[in-house]
Amino acid sequence: MKKIYLVILSTITLSACSGGSSSSSSSNTNNGDVTRLEVTTPYVIPVTLYESGYGVALITNPTTSTISNIQYTIQNIAESGSNALINSESAAACTTIAAGASCALQLILPPGTQGGSFGVSISNAVSATNKARLDDISVDTKSSPTMGTQPVAYTNDTGLKAVQIYNYAAILGSVGLISDILVVSGVITNITSIESIALVDINGNNISVSPVFSSNPLFISQPQKAGYSFTFLPIIPKDVKGLAFYLKVTNLDGSSSVSEKPYIISTVPASETYVTYYPQTLDLKNSSTSSITLSNYGPISATKFTFSCSNQIKITSNVATQISSFGTENIMLQLSNPASPSTASSCSFSYYNGGSMITESVPVNINQSQLAPTPTPTPIIFVTNGVWDGNLGGSSGADSKCNSDGNKPLAYAAVTFKALLAGNNSTSTGTTYYQWDQITPIATATTGNLTCEDIGLCGSDLTNAFTTSSYSVWTGASGEDCLDWTSSASGIGGGSGVSNATNSTWYNNYLSPQTCNAQLHLYCVSQ
Repeated sequence: MKKIYLVILSTITLSACSGGSSSSSSSNTNNGDVTRLEVTTPYVIPVTLYESGYGVALITNPTTSTISNIQYTIQNIAESGSNALINSESAAACTTIAAGASCALQLILPPGTQGGSFGVSISNAVSATNKARLDDISVDTKSSPTMGTQPVAYTNDTGLKAVQIYNYAAILGSVGLISDILVVSGVITNITSIESIALVDINGNNISVSPVFSSNPLFISQPQKAGYSFTFLPIIPKDVKGLAFYLKVTNLDGSSSVSEKPYIISTVPASETYVTYYPQTLDLKNSSTSSITLSNYGPISATKFTFSCSNQIKITSNVATQISSFGTENIMLQLSNPASPSTASSCSFSYYNGGSMITESVPVNINQSQLAPTPTPTPIIFVTNGVWDGNLGGSSGADSKCNSDGNKPLAYAAVTFKALLAGNNSTSTGTTYYQWDQITPIATATTGNLTCEDIGLCGSDLTNAFTTSSYSVWTGASGEDCLDWTSSASGIGGGSGVSNATNSTWYNNYLSPQTCNAQLHLYCVSQ
C-alpha cells in the first residue's frame, strides 16, 4: 500500500472579534482592516524524530489598502501543538502586507514533536499616533484554521514511497478557493537516491509555482536528506470543482517515476459540512496519553457525532454529540492494557453532514518502532542550560553534564554528546555543525575544537554564533583548564568563550578572563 497522500491547504475567511468601545471599522484606520486578511494553512505539518518540520501559512491581503502592524501568535493549542513556533524573520516580513499582496508565514515544529494541533492568532495593533487614545481604540483579531502536528517515522522505502504528503480530503463548496495559490507540503522519510520532487499534471508538466515564493530558500526543490520537509505553491483556477495532482520523484541517476493514479480532492456541496482530524495517524505508546482533534470546516453543525475505538484503546475524555460550525473537539486516548497491547487497533467517527451520515476511520500505530534516519542525525552544537564551576569531574564529567542537560533536544535522546573543551576532540574535521534547529550552520570543523587550536588560535570566524543571547562558556583555551577540570579554586584560571560571538572570542575570550570558581555553561557537540 502506497504511503503517499496529497496535502492541499484550504483557504477560509473566518469571523473576527473586536474589543473595546470602538468598532473594527474605526479602530485601526491607519493600519488597515486585519479582519479582511485571508489565511491559507496546511492540514498538518509533518515532522520526524531528528529534523524540524516546516509549514507555511499564506497570508493574503485582498483589499485595496495596505494592512500594517500585524502580529502573529500561536493559539488554540492541543497536546504537542504547544511545540509550534513562528519563524521570527518571516513574522517580521509579514508585519505589513500591501494591497493585493501575499506573505508566507513560516511555522516550525521542533524535531520529535508528537501529535497535536494549533492555530495562529493574527492581530492588528494600534498605530503609534493613536496610542494616546488606547481607551477608545480596539485591537482587531482573527484566527487561522486549525493545523495538525504529524509525527512521521523514517522508512527504508525508495522513490515515490519515500515521500509522504498529507491532505484535506475535500474542499467545502461554500468556502471556495479565495486565493488562487494553494500550499502543498510533505516530508521525505528516506533519502536514498532522490534528487527532486515535483507536482505534475496529467501530461507530466510541472504545475506552476508562484514566482513570489519559488526563490524562497524555505521551499526546498532539491531535498538532500531524510526528514526534510518541503513546500510547493501551485496556482489553481478559482472556479475549480475538485483538484487532481500527480507526484513525480526524480532520482540522482536521472530516472524518474510518476504516481500511477492522481490524488484527488473532492468538493463538498455548499449545503453540507465537513469534519477532518489531526494528526492523520494516531501514535499510541505504552505509558502515554495521546489526543485527536476533530474540526468542523462547514457552515452548519456536524450533528449525531460519535467517536469509538477498538477494545485495546480507552477514551479518557467526554465526547460531544455535535461539533459546531468551525468548531473543534479534542479527545484523549490511551492504551487499555499497556502491558500487552495489540497491534490490530483502530478508531472511527461518524456524523451527520446535513445530507447524510458520514463515517471515517482513523489509522492507529501502536508502539511504532523508529528506524534510524539515513543519513544520521544532523550534527548540532547546543549551549547547556546548566552552569558549573571548573570542577567538572574531568572531560568525562563534562560530557555527562552535556548528556543530562535540559537543553539537549528530545529528538537527540539516543545521541551521545561531548563537551567542546580543549583536548576533548569533540568535533570532526570536515563536518558542518548546526544550531539546535538543524538549519542554521555554525561552522565546518577544521580542528577537534571546531575551528580553533587547543592553545586558543582560531583559523576562521564562525558562519553563525551558537546563540543570539550572550553566555559565558568553559572551553579550556590557552591551556587554562582548571587543573584538567578538577578545580573550583578562585586562584586558578579557566579558558572560556562567549556564545554569541562569531570571531575567536567564541572560544578564547581573553579580554574577560575567568577563574575556576565562576559558574559557566558548556558547548555540547553531537557525536
